[in-house]
Amino acid sequence: MQLLASREYPVIDYQTLAESVGRERLFRGADGSFLLYLSSEGKPEIEERIVWLEAREAITWLNEEPEQFGSYWESAEFIPLFGGNFLVSSGKSLRIDISAVSPGEITP
Repeated sequence: MQLLASREYPVIDYQTLAESVGRERLFRGADGSFLLYLSSEGKPEIEERIVWLEAREAITWLNEEPEQFGSYWESAEFIPLFGGNFLVSSGKSLRIDISAVSPGEITP
């Protein structure tokens, strides 16, 4: 997989008014599929989610205005472990270590 784009943005929890950081990374697989990895940090528990995107959705994500950042959060699947193997509803198995990601290739 190749990292195409990433971004960070501030998030405020509506219940506690605590501030955290939202992070999103868009990857493209060798087969042309798109994976959006979302995480939030600055909370007692780090939350991580993924969502597979169609090409049109990936383009929409790339062109989002800052006030729309995080728009895919609710449609994404929860990831129970960081850097582990994940089997998602599309039937694809994925192993990814986000902590060391830089532009370039990652092995799915």
